[in-house]
Amino acid sequence: MEKFNASIAYDRHLWEVDVQGSKAYSRGLEKAGLLTKAEMDQILHGLDKVAEEWAQGTFKLSPNDEDIHTANERRLKELIGETAGKLHTGRSRNDQVPLAPPPHCSMLSQTWGAQGALRALQRSWLLREATRRPP
Repeated sequence: MEKFNASIAYDRHLWEVDVQGSKAYSRGLEKAGLLTKAEMDQILHGLDKVAEEWAQGTFKLSPNDEDIHTANERRLKELIGETAGKLHTGRSRNDQVPLAPPPHCSMLSQTWGAQGALRALQRSWLLREATRRPP
């Protein structure tokens, strides 16, 4: 059943959105008095380390990581201990759904990035041809 429910293969690219959402949520918990400033700082620092691992390609997935949030949460707990569990206070998976961009947004941003790269390539060709001496 766990393998059936696992989405980590599809949503691993959402690591940054999940980390940002968790940081914002921890700030909200602190504002509401449910985390101390020290606990929030510990969580934020741990999430920075999690993000750094993803960005550097050193984040190690576990076979038990069902989705991007459980992967990040597991790693946060490995880094900072039991304080990581407080990040779940009053939070459900339904709260995280708005953080995940629809698949078409991800495809569009990738398409826009490719279009920008193609335009830059075209400009460099045009510039090269404009400055080229005739044979």
